[in-house]
Amino acid sequence: MHTHPAVRRRAAIGLAAVAVLGPLAVAACAPNDGPGAEDTSPDSDAVDHGGGGSGGGVTGTVSPQGTAIASSTTARATPPAPDAVRSVDFTSFAFPPDSCGDMFHETPVEGFEMDGGQVQGGHDDETFAVYLRPDITYGDVDGDGVEEALVILDCTPGNRPYGFASVWTPDGDGGAERLVQVATNIGTDTGRGDHWLEEAALTPDGSINVTWQVFGEGDAACCPAEQAQVTLVWRDGALVPAAPAVYAEAPKPG
Repeated sequence: MHTHPAVRRRAAIGLAAVAVLGPLAVAACAPNDGPGAEDTSPDSDAVDHGGGGSGGGVTGTVSPQGTAIASSTTARATPPAPDAVRSVDFTSFAFPPDSCGDMFHETPVEGFEMDGGQVQGGHDDETFAVYLRPDITYGDVDGDGVEEALVILDCTPGNRPYGFASVWTPDGDGGAERLVQVATNIGTDTGRGDHWLEEAALTPDGSINVTWQVFGEGDAACCPAEQAQVTLVWRDGALVPAAPAVYAEAPKPG
């Protein structure tokens, strides 16, 4: 079968047009990654305004300035040094808003930004003060070979401070993120009364020794009837008691 010469000429012209215009068409369809292009991909550094409860950790990480940000999905190029958290200056740290539980009626939405280990604020109806206890203790809580820091804040809505303990791990960028808040109901019998933190210390083996003041009904603010001691360990991603808390009569004020 023979093809008419005019048809062959039209086919040849069409192929030549494709050869010339093809790259231009592909370039026109390619995504524009240049300056000014709209970025529709998820932002891995988007601010996360969530917060952990008294038994959980902060959603995302906390930078040296304490800003809550979503955790990056990219693995850190350089893991934190085993003792990196010892370089974090908690006296000028910004702690999340839930660090004092529900102790204050109005908690600063930006959290508690420490200046020299303390922060004060409020208004005529309510004032608050938060103080960092100077004795920070260290140990490897979660067994990853990197130390954590146990930090205690004394939150004062009036004349009496109430202690709140939390565990912090290095974030790899010179700051720290909260691993967990030490809750009152871990291994304790909350039916015996209100448990308020007296002391907590992180040991080199990663366990946490906690002493609670236990206020029963009718106990004066100065004089709890009982004292509870419990050792907490990290297991399956949470703090659990190594054994139930041991209760004893609280020491009498001197």
